[in-house]
Amino acid sequence: MLQTENLYDVVERAALRRQIPRLELWKLVASAITKTDLPVSYPSERFRPWAPTWPEWMIQFQNAVDRDDDPNRFGAPKILRLIKVNIKQFDRWLTRTTNPVRGPTRNKSSYASADRKVFPQIKKLISLGKARSAYGAALELAYEDKLAGGGTKESKARRVARRYLRSE
Repeated sequence: MLQTENLYDVVERAALRRQIPRLELWKLVASAITKTDLPVSYPSERFRPWAPTWPEWMIQFQNAVDRDDDPNRFGAPKILRLIKVNIKQFDRWLTRTTNPVRGPTRNKSSYASADRKVFPQIKKLISLGKARSAYGAALELAYEDKLAGGGTKESKARRVARRYLRSE
């Protein structure tokens, strides 16, 4: 069974539990709702006949919160309590938003791109007969300080040669 609760209480409780400043969490929540990253359910199309629709009101709410207006100051809690949110979906969204994925990102934190730049030089050294293998060519480039990274020249050459042979 889906367990839902009003948005105001869920956000306020999460701010206390996770020790996130309330206003910062409201900014994240309002942005996620307007971008439809966080699904919520509204009780009707409008909360009053003359009022804006819920999505229009949420955009106005987001603008107010982005200007650092506290939701408690302008009577938003009464309206936010009408909006329902699935607690598990909210917790999943909050964890994803506040705890970014750890670890290296693909092709960003390794020497893969720097190693690929020396592949033509390795191929040229082998074809000219100045090196008998990919490791020999990489070692020659390492001694000329043309390989990126730390460690010994031999370890850099092994890494580049292994990557070169995988690409062939």
